[in-house]
Amino acid sequence: MRRARHVEPLKRRPSAGASAVGALCALALATAALESHASDFTNSLGMTFVRIEPGHFQMGSSDGHWDEQPVREVTIRRAFLLGETEVTLPQFR
Repeated sequence: MRRARHVEPLKRRPSAGASAVGALCALALATAALESHASDFTNSLGMTFVRIEPGHFQMGSSDGHWDEQPVREVTIRRAFLLGETEVTLPQFR
């Protein structure tokens, strides 16, 4: 007589739809923060963000490292918030 083999139950992973909803919520929160803050902003985790304004600038180098070439014009079409420092592991979790 054969013994029944124990099978682990399948663990449900969040669907792609749940990820998209989370991303949209994060985008909505970031947009609201951007619209309500004219300059620097600190969130509830203590992360400081700086406002980057729209505009044009030259990026690259004609005599620098190979991955910095060529010099090109870059356009930022709308303002955004950029973290002032790297994200730490506790902030990520």
